[in-house]
Amino acid sequence: MTKEELFALADINDCEVHIEQEPYDENHTSSLWYGGYIASVYFPNGVCGDISADGEVRATLLDENCKKELVDVVDKNSAGVFYDEMKDFIKSDEEMYELEKSGRLVFGNNNWYEITARDLDGNFVDLGWCSESDDLYEAIAECIEGMPSCDGFAEGFRD
Repeated sequence: MTKEELFALADINDCEVHIEQEPYDENHTSSLWYGGYIASVYFPNGVCGDISADGEVRATLLDENCKKELVDVVDKNSAGVFYDEMKDFIKSDEEMYELEKSGRLVFGNNNWYEITARDLDGNFVDLGWCSESDDLYEAIAECIEGMPSCDGFAEGFRD
């Protein structure tokens, strides 16, 4: 899904999407690049869906011969350290997946996108919802399309 398609989907569903995390890079949309809160979807009924990159990224990038370590990343705090350390070596998600397939990029742990909500009063609502996608735009689209079917959404997640 492209950014344009995402924002068209938001318009159709009368939602507002805000991508908040900086730095934000359209060539890097995998959850591995980010840490913590990254985007919000504001629904017409006042509920807000939040998307965050959670987990612990551990990764090592090896040279072309797979003998020398170029970069080693450990991000236990969802701080986006993978992006900070690897962006100069890996220019896109596609390149990252190719490096992983070749054995030059080795992951020990990784991240995922998690979707939570804020009720009408702005209080956190844990939905226990991990996105089925590792693409930021698709995770946001999943929130737009799926949040209205969550129990309590129509009432604004108020008891």
